[in-house]
Amino acid sequence: MNLNYVHYNFNNERVSSELDYLLSNTIVPTLIAYVCWIIRTANNHGLRRLYFVSRDGQILYKIAKIISEYITTPELHYLYGSRRAWYIPSLQSMPVDQALRSLIGTGKTVHEALILAGLTISEIDLFINKGKSKESDSRISNDLINNLLSNTHFCSVLSKHISESAESAKKYLKQNNLYKTKKWSLVDSGWFLNCQTYLYNILSSTGWKGRVTGFYLGLGGCVPSHKVSGKAYIFFDDRKHSLPLQKYHLLVEHVLLPADHSSVIGYVTTKGIAKPVFHTKNIDPDSAAYANHLHSLALQATRESAESGLLFDKIEAYQNLALTNLTRFLKRPSPSETMALAYLPVQFSHTSTAQCYITTLVTPLNMQTVQKILTQLLRFHKESIRIPWPEGSASILPQPFRYMTLKILSLLRFLQCHITLLFPLAKKHNSNNELNS
Repeated sequence: MNLNYVHYNFNNERVSSELDYLLSNTIVPTLIAYVCWIIRTANNHGLRRLYFVSRDGQILYKIAKIISEYITTPELHYLYGSRRAWYIPSLQSMPVDQALRSLIGTGKTVHEALILAGLTISEIDLFINKGKSKESDSRISNDLINNLLSNTHFCSVLSKHISESAESAKKYLKQNNLYKTKKWSLVDSGWFLNCQTYLYNILSSTGWKGRVTGFYLGLGGCVPSHKVSGKAYIFFDDRKHSLPLQKYHLLVEHVLLPADHSSVIGYVTTKGIAKPVFHTKNIDPDSAAYANHLHSLALQATRESAESGLLFDKIEAYQNLALTNLTRFLKRPSPSETMALAYLPVQFSHTSTAQCYITTLVTPLNMQTVQKILTQLLRFHKESIRIPWPEGSASILPQPFRYMTLKILSLLRFLQCHITLLFPLAKKHNSNNELNS
């Protein structure tokens, strides 16, 4: 099957009908059910304000705004932020040596780590490369770290960049009233609670005594204790559905939660007002077209469901059906569902300092690639296989390979949920690298 890259054409009747059927019957109901669950849980816990974190939270915020026209909800706010935007400011309270070692743990090279901290190329050349630009990809070594820490000028420059980043972030958070009350919560896609933890570190560094809570679609297998930052409310139960949702994070972020703007990588203060800084000015045209199309369908469906009373009278049944359909779609997609999304661009990193790797959601497979995918899922294969959605790619294999591959993938997903002792290294790896995912 030929999957050469083509642009989405929503005027194509076949593509449009297949995509709309998938969105209307699986994707949109999941989003609506998630938002209804958030609002119901927030009201039950007396939360006064919900902050929908930008990008992943954009469509959720729009759905919540429509629901708020029909029932009482907490105040709804759209908060520009991200793991990367809050990570550097969260380092301000650390000694410079801890901050540097934490930074280096997020990048493949010292160069990338210091770019992440806001250092300029000339500053990096001064401290690391000593004018030799060809050494800009210096690998991490204890000698290099110790040399940097023994350089008082470097420590001063690094502290200055972290402090400037933190001050702009605090100003932006203050502008959005996060310091005024403790009864608020984040809304995001989830995974490893990095946003929640970084935000708590920023707020608590100023004397704020609250806890940051969050609503999430799902979590990864290795997350910090809620006793540190605050409670996490989880919508999707991995073990109940025998499906580790975090393993599908690329599909969730691009198919369920696309946005019409790029990620926020920090803040800048101009004339006393802090504003978000975006990774890129514009996003991929096909991604934007898909996002706008999904948002339109979701908002229309939300209003129709709210006016009919479905979201309030039969919400439990609605939620259960939505999650059942989502689970089936992720584990056993039909060829037509796969092809409806096959050409959607997938970006492996929205905020990485390195060049982003972009592919399509569905990748043609051969038996050698299938073997690599399966061994990587078992962590026997160290090579990175960039297949965003293995089940989707497997669903367009010819029979009997399609049936066999999907069955094996389903078993491996089950093991990832229920026999966690088999995957301790994978958990640690995923948690440590979530910043650049």
